[in-house]
Amino acid sequence: MHESRIKMLMQKSAHDNPSIPKATKRELKFYSSQGLIADTIQMYAYNAQLFPNDFQVHYQLGLILYNSGRFRESLTHYREALKHYTESKKNPLFMIYTLISATLKGLKRFEEALEYVNKSEQVMVPHENIADIYYMRAVISHKLKQYEEEVTAYDQAIALEPTEPVFYVNKSETLMTLGRFKDAFDTLDISVGLEVEDYLTHFLRGYAAFKMGNYIIAKEEYENVELFEPKRSKRHFNMKKEFLDGMEQLEPPNKKQKL
Repeated sequence: MHESRIKMLMQKSAHDNPSIPKATKRELKFYSSQGLIADTIQMYAYNAQLFPNDFQVHYQLGLILYNSGRFRESLTHYREALKHYTESKKNPLFMIYTLISATLKGLKRFEEALEYVNKSEQVMVPHENIADIYYMRAVISHKLKQYEEEVTAYDQAIALEPTEPVFYVNKSETLMTLGRFKDAFDTLDISVGLEVEDYLTHFLRGYAAFKMGNYIIAKEEYENVELFEPKRSKRHFNMKKEFLDGMEQLEPPNKKQKL
């Protein structure tokens, strides 16, 4: 998109409109829906210049920049949005704090990120996204190697969203880090019921059973473990190798062992 076209759209009706021009909103929605991220960012950036005190401009620009991996710029606009925040049911204050926390996590500033999680908890209100606070606490606690706190945070998230498989899978991995394989297995049993086709869940379930010495269930999951391909996790690669090598050396017992 030509820069002159963007400027024209941004300036349209700006002199008599206290917030984002309606024509601009339509253009932004269109370009965003078409996946034209660079154009969308450019348009919001011009909007930020025209409406420097507009919460929504900075908030939306922060979201797009975050999803584009541009965390430093995203943080700048989230903080600007915070300066001009007014109470809103659609965007409650805890959500802004949680987004800032996620951005700081992306910048590997974990201690600061945890501070904003604490702020989120202090101002949280009933909302469909409230579990995000505890999920963010869990993720950051993991980065800080605060594993017991991480497990507690996942329990809080699960209490609010009991059908979210990610919470169970992540919690189970941390329980295994703590050597609590029985608890991990029980957690994964719930996850399997929520997302049967997920190879990671079955891989972890099989590994937990293997570490517990329950080779009947481990054998049941053997094929799933073989099919699971760790893409980025060295830990998963090592777990898979340990499982497959170990199972090749074992004959399963005649009777199914109790968990």
